[in-house]
Amino acid sequence: MTQVAELFTAEGPLARTLAGFESRSEQSAVAARIAEHLRGCGHLVVEAGTGTGKTLAYLGPLLAAGKKAVISTGTKALQDQLADKDLPLLAKALGRPIDFQVMKGRSNYLCMLRAEEYMRTPPLPGTPQRMVFERLQSWAAATTDGDRVTLSGLADDAAEWPLVSSTSDQCRGRTCAHYERCHVTQMRRRAQAAELVIVNHHLYFADLTLRARMPDAQLTLLPEHDVVVFDEAHELDDVAAQHFGVHVSERRVHELLLDVGRAVRGEPGIVARFSRIAAEIELRSRELFDALPYEDGRGRLARGYGAEVMERRERLDTLLAALENELIASALDDRGPLARRAMTIAGELAFCVGDVARASLVAENDDAPSDTTPFVRYTEMNGRTRALVARPIDVADLFASHLKAPTAIFVSATLRVGDSFDHYKERLGLTDAAEFAVGSPFDYGNNAALYIPNDLPEPDAPDFVERATARITELVNAAGGGTFVLCTSHRMLQIVRSRLASHHQVLVQGDAPKAELIERFRSDGNAVLLGTMTFWSGVDVAGRALRSVIIDKLPFASPSDPLVAARVAHMKSRGEDAFRGYQLPQAALLLRQGFGRLIRRGDDRGMVTILDRRITQKSYGRVFLRSLPACPRFGDWELAEEFLARL
Repeated sequence: MTQVAELFTAEGPLARTLAGFESRSEQSAVAARIAEHLRGCGHLVVEAGTGTGKTLAYLGPLLAAGKKAVISTGTKALQDQLADKDLPLLAKALGRPIDFQVMKGRSNYLCMLRAEEYMRTPPLPGTPQRMVFERLQSWAAATTDGDRVTLSGLADDAAEWPLVSSTSDQCRGRTCAHYERCHVTQMRRRAQAAELVIVNHHLYFADLTLRARMPDAQLTLLPEHDVVVFDEAHELDDVAAQHFGVHVSERRVHELLLDVGRAVRGEPGIVARFSRIAAEIELRSRELFDALPYEDGRGRLARGYGAEVMERRERLDTLLAALENELIASALDDRGPLARRAMTIAGELAFCVGDVARASLVAENDDAPSDTTPFVRYTEMNGRTRALVARPIDVADLFASHLKAPTAIFVSATLRVGDSFDHYKERLGLTDAAEFAVGSPFDYGNNAALYIPNDLPEPDAPDFVERATARITELVNAAGGGTFVLCTSHRMLQIVRSRLASHHQVLVQGDAPKAELIERFRSDGNAVLLGTMTFWSGVDVAGRALRSVIIDKLPFASPSDPLVAARVAHMKSRGEDAFRGYQLPQAALLLRQGFGRLIRRGDDRGMVTILDRRITQKSYGRVFLRSLPACPRFGDWELAEEFLARL
């Protein structure tokens, strides 16, 4: 305990190592509380306000405790920050090496086998594809860990990467000729020996679901550990729903057929037969997804599936069964994994439409999900990707039963609604978890302001969009740029874009990778960034480049979203107040995230604008206001304009 306390003092190891280090009572308090908790077991929920330095506040006690620990982060970028910045800094401060290992999902690593196959057929010289090929070839020969993050010059959505990486479905495991040298194999072996393992939430939950669905197989992705820290823990609800649910896309069927084609390529005697089955499956899969309803060509839509969908699924299922039988009867090296993939897709398709799976699937597919927990079923379209989805309506029981670590610590800057952790703990089944909270060390009272216009109509008024976009333009002009505009819909984003584009450097979500947009915004200094929900959290721009944040409406989730509608109906069926117990606290937490984009370090100054007057006109608005940092608040445009001018 003394060692941890000394770490954060004004004369301690961090102060001697880190230039500009400030001893913060909030950081010391969080570290002391975590150190105390690690002497026992059970779960701890910690809210550490923006600027606390929560990463070092949990790393110090973890390393001092001497327990095997896993840190689960919200993003792969945060994993890399821990590995490249925070842990080397702490190692220098402590005067000792820290044995840690970063673990990411299999698809983030080069697959030697698939890369070998890809390299056999180089594209034509002089083509863009040949340039990518040569870059991949050079990197594959030089990389020591196969982590894609070390590969520069390849777009996030490059078509070539899936050809040289593998999913868990595609991996041959111990039967692969490269198994011992495999980057994933080596990464997992290093993780077994490391004192600290760094993963992201998706990988941690993939491990939880694998253990739960196949408890007798002793299959795991992560090493056994004594404690797990969930950083950015406010994201766990959604991640849990994804991993405890089922998602079957048209693309997933297509990728199975591609891999079958590769497997039979060198077997002339069976190529024709497999090609015929694959062509029929491709056709029937397209017919099934063509018959599904979608919400205006994008988004989610929940609707009961009629006889036509059921019939088309059965026809596809018959063909998948034929493919399974052909694979099992063949002499192909990959016959077992490929047959298993076909079987899994067939079973999950049946589950997603609420149909009864064939007897052979029930008997063989022991890890298939079941309806012991209520699920909502819907279609989803993202770009050109069409999918059938089933998600658990409530993850609390699933999460509580699956999380087996004796000690779990949940850390974020935004877990409370008002002064209460109740909503967060109920959503994740953490009713017995201990609680601890510290505020932000930042001086919001002097450095920030909240502007809620008193002259705009409510969001459902016919002229709201026109008047709100006009006010956004005035705000951006008054600030001279340096503005985030956080929208609650893509429609509003596009309207604002059209109003601002001719007068400012406007960066828009979707036009480039998120990290690239943020860097361009930061380096410009006077740009405007427009984003929807993915930009409300996890975006860190310190300094004058960001001096104004504009939020168009209170971020209530759309009641037409299938998952939201199902959760509301589920709560009402139990006699609970869905608005006060779910919709309102979820929106309040998200609003806190949006507000938190503004002040990222002690000398930041700026203004947050919320264009939705319901926050002051409706009784529930008090919940939002109590959740935000205390700072000057005004409703007159003249005062807002004056504040921005002073910046």
